[in-house]
This record gives sequence, C-alpha cells and structure tokens, in this order.
Amino acid sequence: MPSPTRNEPTCLIIHYLNDVGACATIPSIDAPNKSFESLETAMKASLENERAVTRAVHNMVAIAQRENDYSTRTFLEWFVAEDPRGDEV
Repeated sequence: MPSPTRNEPTCLIIHYLNDVGACATIPSIDAPNKSFESLETAMKASLENERAVTRAVHNMVAIAQRENDYSTRTFLEWFVAEDPRGDEV
C-alpha cells in the first residue's frame, strides 16, 4: 500500500467501514490548541496525541483478533507497520 498523505488514513478507514457495510460516523472534535508555553510543551502534546492514536489502533487490532475478524486485522496491520515504534507507548 503506498504511503498516504496526512488525511488519507482517515479516508482509508471510512472507505473500509463502508466496504464492509458498517456506518462510518465522524464525530466533531475540539479545535487543537494553537498556543503553547514553549516548543517543549507543544512537542509533548504532539507526542501524547501520537501515543493515544497508537493505543487506539492497538485496541482495534486486539478487538479484531479476539473477534476472529481476519479482514479487519489485516487491514489494520498497515497502520501498525506505519508506526514501527508504536509498541513503545
């Protein structure tokens, strides 16, 4: 699978859900903080966001595996492979 642009992972998930007959709902989210005390604070916030996303992907993989949903497990493997250090969350 080719590397996606910044928004493509979300689109990949939506298309996958639509393809398997699920209803993809995109909830609203709060606007990100645009003002940080320092570069270090901004980087820490970014790192925590990346860790949260990694945990969410790992949780989805675990659910797919537990449910014997091999298609979804295979689909999610791309996201796991894109984050080679994701096991360090």
